[in-house]
Amino acid sequence: MNFRFNGRSHRTAVWAGALAGAVLSAGAAMAASEEAWDGFRADVRKACLTKGEELVETPAIVVDPFGSESYGYALMTGMEKGSANVRSVVCVFEKQSKTAEVSAPLDLATSEAPGLAEETGKSARVDRGTGAGVVAPFGGQCTEECEATLSLLDADDQRKVTRLPQVIAQTILEHPQGTGIAAVDGVRDVALSFSELVAGTPSDTLAAPRSAMPGKVPCSVYYYGFLNEPAKLVGNHTCTVSALEGGGLLLEKTTGERLRAELRPLTDGFSAVIGRNFLAEQEERQYDSANPTNAGNDNFGNVVGLATAGNGRLYVFSSEQRGFEQEDPTFFWALTVGG
Repeated sequence: MNFRFNGRSHRTAVWAGALAGAVLSAGAAMAASEEAWDGFRADVRKACLTKGEELVETPAIVVDPFGSESYGYALMTGMEKGSANVRSVVCVFEKQSKTAEVSAPLDLATSEAPGLAEETGKSARVDRGTGAGVVAPFGGQCTEECEATLSLLDADDQRKVTRLPQVIAQTILEHPQGTGIAAVDGVRDVALSFSELVAGTPSDTLAAPRSAMPGKVPCSVYYYGFLNEPAKLVGNHTCTVSALEGGGLLLEKTTGERLRAELRPLTDGFSAVIGRNFLAEQEERQYDSANPTNAGNDNFGNVVGLATAGNGRLYVFSSEQRGFEQEDPTFFWALTVGG
């Protein structure tokens, strides 16, 4: 496996449709050529990003593939400009004029309590994670333990981790067809379920990884959205998973380009991946916010992501693109560990 990567009118109705559309259904799409739909999606993406980037930094965007009869929709998520808070922006694209409008930055993990608002005349905002008025990421699932884990990362890596679910969903949306290869498509399906879990949808099959795996175990690496390929198996390797003192797990990839990562708790459903990739002869092997890349070869360095477990396997997902000449907003890789 290689970890080297060379290479405010209508707004109320829009919010209701697009927020429910975090699940984005293809719905009642009218007959049209695939080329025409591709052009439509490109127009929505460009117009919405132009508007959204005024409010949030380098947003991940998910475009409703067909929209309604008159409008296209998109949901963008990123760090709100001038703050360290993750916010989402809803965009509506008018098909006839090809112009876009966006909402103000929204806290998708925040709810309103209408009853209290009616009684007091005030909007009752419910924070589901933080105590300082800043809504936690991950659909409001981030408790004090979660926040403590995120505090181990620098700001850029926090952004990568909290944006990852949107990147996964966006990548799969842009490559909706499977490969026909069971292993590749199976991991892709897990990734999509995982992105929904992180956004707050409960899962009956996925949970945070908590158990070590005795001895050396098989592991495989997959790329999704790499260049023009929707998905592929990169390589089969050997990994170890051991317990860390004080909790958490240590994941080590012991063949090919190496990976050493600590899996630290975030929620009951998933953990943070905090580590580093390297060549066997390189000495830098632990996450180091002060030195994010390895000396002499910046294709290797800090790696962050999210991990979950299910069906007897451990799954690591990351959008890390160290070595890319230009960042690709629709790429992620997966490392599966276990039989």
